[in-house]
Amino acid sequence: VEEGTATAWLVEAEHHGPKYDVLAYAREQEGGFGLGQTSAAESGTRKFGLDGRIPIAENLSLTASAWHENYLASDARRIAGRMLVEYRGNDITGRAGLTIADDRLADGRTAKSTLLQLGGTKRFSKGRLELDAQTEMPIGGNNDSVDFPAQHRLGARFAVSPDVQLIGAYEI
Repeated sequence: VEEGTATAWLVEAEHHGPKYDVLAYAREQEGGFGLGQTSAAESGTRKFGLDGRIPIAENLSLTASAWHENYLASDARRIAGRMLVEYRGNDITGRAGLTIADDRLADGRTAKSTLLQLGGTKRFSKGRLELDAQTEMPIGGNNDSVDFPAQHRLGARFAVSPDVQLIGAYEI
């Protein structure tokens, strides 16, 4: 790339319908592109992916994502996927899923993560108070990807008014 010059491109195809929603994309962003308004995590990458959602029943859906990402300045790459089943009721939401990431680092080493995700949200007082808990725990001994670690989170949201919300979370 010529000094002071960097490019980016994005191609997307989208479908939204009663049976499924899908988004397919391809994008590239050279390092140094933009004026600082773009995500640093996407800088110097080429990424191809697919996101989808299928309603299984009235309150139950399956979402899935899969992507392949190359880092332009090195041989590093990531192949990853995520699948999540989610139940949404009036005052409660439950979710269970799986995330798999296979990274090849710039120095040639590999880092893999396979995570089981379990979580739930409960709403109280006509939705003014919301409590959320989620865990992502490694299965099969794979917990090496820096972007997909084992983690546990507790969160709360309280609506002081329709325009003001207090939000707090604790993550380990």
